[in-house]
Amino acid sequence: MNRALTLLIILIATILATTAVIAAINQYILHYPSTGTVKELQIEAYLNTEPLTNGTTIDWGEVYPGESYYYENLTVVNTGTVNCRVYWLIPDLPSYLTETWDGNDVFLEPSENFSGPLTLTVAVDAPLESFSYTSYLIGEHT
Repeated sequence: MNRALTLLIILIATILATTAVIAAINQYILHYPSTGTVKELQIEAYLNTEPLTNGTTIDWGEVYPGESYYYENLTVVNTGTVNCRVYWLIPDLPSYLTETWDGNDVFLEPSENFSGPLTLTVAVDAPLESFSYTSYLIGEHT
């Protein structure tokens, strides 16, 4: 009985080994190496050639109702490695002020820049008070 069990185990092992060899012979394996490049969205800004770093205050000084004030150039440079759309956003601008930049909604390729005046206009009926607000220069991957 022991001999029969041994022969049965050898037979099963042979069948399994043969099946594994046949399966290996009947396989066709393809391989695909992967490569890539990590891209970066990055912009820099300059106000009349001075770096405008994150958090820098733009000081308009004393302004008067009915007048407009200018910074000659707000320049944005795409220093990243992807195309981007650039825009100027001011969610909390007081209603009696208007701030515009000619570069709003400009598309820039890497290393490209855009320069345009930054203008603040004060309404004729502006209250005589101090003001503050935050402007956001946003670069979006396109």
